[in-house]
Amino acid sequence: MSESGGSPYQPYKPAPQPEPSTPPPGWKERYLEPLKKPPVKLAKAVKEDINKLKQYQTERQQRRRTPAEKRADPDLAKLTYMLNQDRPGR
Repeated sequence: MSESGGSPYQPYKPAPQPEPSTPPPGWKERYLEPLKKPPVKLAKAVKEDINKLKQYQTERQQRRRTPAEKRADPDLAKLTYMLNQDRPGR
């Protein structure tokens, strides 16, 4: 007996495969047409996102308080004092 599982006296005949299914209507417009569009629009969107991120980072940096402002804040000074009181070994 051969390794293929068939009879040694009968030639191997593969089972018939089903026909491939047809894609749904409108699949070309949905999946292939967007690929044909130029990437300029995408590049502009990426550039805008980068500009927004840079603007956000600069605004955050400008909103940060300087060390002198932090030292002048009485609430922050009180919290720092209380934290240092709770720490063992100081």
